[in-house]
Amino acid sequence: MSQVENNVAEKLLSINAVKVQPKNPFTWASGWKSPIYCDNRKTLSYPGIRTLIKTELARIVSTLYPDAEVIAGVATGAIAQGALVAEVLGKPFVYVRSSPKVASSPITLQDAPRALPSKILCLTTKNSSTKKSSPQTG
Repeated sequence: MSQVENNVAEKLLSINAVKVQPKNPFTWASGWKSPIYCDNRKTLSYPGIRTLIKTELARIVSTLYPDAEVIAGVATGAIAQGALVAEVLGKPFVYVRSSPKVASSPITLQDAPRALPSKILCLTTKNSSTKKSSPQTG
């Protein structure tokens, strides 16, 4: 484990963001069962931890995905971190829903003020991975 990984893990543990339930695993939105849950939203209430995480995520994104033109966060867990990373990198931010919002009219690609670029980096908490995706016009 790197120094950064150790530091982030210590910070998450210090604010009780990590929960472990091996006998009663958590069920994620994807349906996966996990004995470990990390409530990343808690980090938003701690400016020092929030800054550490956004800075390190931005560093990793710029290193691994230098061609990304837009940062996307998956609702709901990765919206805040995605927006913070986009701010650090000076990139546009969008968020992705698992299904259309019912209470309002759908926004389509045609409604966008400019065409979305083809290289979007999507930050997700669904399975702790980072994925590249292309915009969908639905």
